[in-house]
Amino acid sequence: MSHVISSGIPGEMTSEMLSRLTKELPIHKPNVIIILGGTNDILRDTAANITLANIINLHELAKQWIKSRNYTIAHTIAVTIPEIENGRNDKTRYEINNGLREYARSTNGFTVIMELEGMYKQSLPQNSIYW
Repeated sequence: MSHVISSGIPGEMTSEMLSRLTKELPIHKPNVIIILGGTNDILRDTAANITLANIINLHELAKQWIKSRNYTIAHTIAVTIPEIENGRNDKTRYEINNGLREYARSTNGFTVIMELEGMYKQSLPQNSIYW
C-alpha cells in the first residue's frame, strides 16, 4: 500500500531541511522523495547559490540513502519554487529553478522536475490564499 507523508515544517530554511533529512529517511523509508524548498530562503534574502546548493545536497543525500536501500525503482522529485508575494525576488527564484532543472537533467532520470513555477498568477492580491 502506498501512502504520502509530509515532513515539511512551515517557515523552515533549506539549511534546516538538510540537518533533518537524514533523521527522517530511516523513520519513513520512502522510495520517492519530493523536495520543495527555498521559498523561505528567498523571503529571508538568502543568496540563490546557497539555496540551490542546499536543495541539490538534499537530493544527493536522498539519492545516497535510496541507493543504500537497494531500491530498484526510486526517485527524488525537485519541485520548482512558485511565485511568491507578487514577484518578490523573482530573479533569485528563476536562478534557483533553472539550477534545479539543470541538476535534474544531469541525474539521468533519478531526479525529475515538478513544475510549480508559472502555476500562480502574479496579479493575485496580497491577501489571497495560495494553494
